[in-house]
Amino acid sequence: IWNTPDDDPHFVPMWFIEGAAVTYQAAVVDHLELGDYFLYDGRSSMLLAHPETNIDMKLIEKGWSGDVYSVGQFATEYIIASVGFEPMLDIITSVGEGSTFEEAFEMHVGISLDSFYDKMSNIQIVEG
Repeated sequence: IWNTPDDDPHFVPMWFIEGAAVTYQAAVVDHLELGDYFLYDGRSSMLLAHPETNIDMKLIEKGWSGDVYSVGQFATEYIIASVGFEPMLDIITSVGEGSTFEEAFEMHVGISLDSFYDKMSNIQIVEG
């Protein structure tokens, strides 16, 4: 899945691939007590406190910027918090079985990818 050309209908956005990987890695390291989950909380200019929060998922569909990892982790955590871990894994399975990423995302998350991108763009992070 990770090396599918970006013009292929089965292309999976890099934010999803790398974000899921970082989320899983952080969870395993935390579970094994080898480190703290929040050590994997990357920095991104998209994830600054409001009013500077500016999450644009389209910008991180391709490429390998740091935002792919940190915003991708943030986005996959949002998916897990919303629908659970298994549906996120089911997206990958469905793409492997022939669904496009957009079809699989909507099937398992319950909203269109465009709606998810809209939700992400409206997030306002508060300083904590």
